[in-house]
Amino acid sequence: PAFLASLSPERYCVSVAHVSVAAASGNLDYFMGLTGRYETGYRDHSQRLDGHFNANLGLELAQNFSTRFFFEALRSDVEFPGMLSPQSAADDPTQALGDVTLGPLFPGGPILYLADGAAEDEHGRTVLSARIANATEFSLFGVDFDAGAHYVRRGIENAQIDYIGVIEDQGSEWGARLAAERAFGLFGVETMIRLGGNYATGSKSSNRFEN
Repeated sequence: PAFLASLSPERYCVSVAHVSVAAASGNLDYFMGLTGRYETGYRDHSQRLDGHFNANLGLELAQNFSTRFFFEALRSDVEFPGMLSPQSAADDPTQALGDVTLGPLFPGGPILYLADGAAEDEHGRTVLSARIANATEFSLFGVDFDAGAHYVRRGIENAQIDYIGVIEDQGSEWGARLAAERAFGLFGVETMIRLGGNYATGSKSSNRFEN
């Protein structure tokens, strides 16, 4: 964002790289793309690194039958700098959250230590995701069919402040769909009817660990 760059250009940077390849030959075509993104934020401990791969492969096996497979993989690593008090932000707005303390509640009283800071405990989030899907179209007995299926696997590790800990989620989802469509004349009017449905289900496990 421009307002961050205007504050301190040397502290904020976004770099994106992308490479892709595609080709078609006869009844086969394919595409593959890889994108990388690196971002360093205005504040300390606010970096982000993403990698994204996607591809698809298409086959036309007959004039009335075609299918396409989709593949996708993602990894994202994000650092969270945490919140600052008004006084800390005034002293240095680029710093990350430091040790969390309480007190003194009265002059000369004790200072209670509650949690480590963002950098020491690596507050952030790592996401790993993979997906495979298919879309198929074919015609049979004058009816056009549209079918598909997908499977997704995703894992998230989210390291937070000490008294919340590290949240680790693992989950998957799969689903399928099918639709049939036919055009015909009804009382001199061109009519189309489409019937279909889809189903999806999944599971998730979530664990908590001490940071």
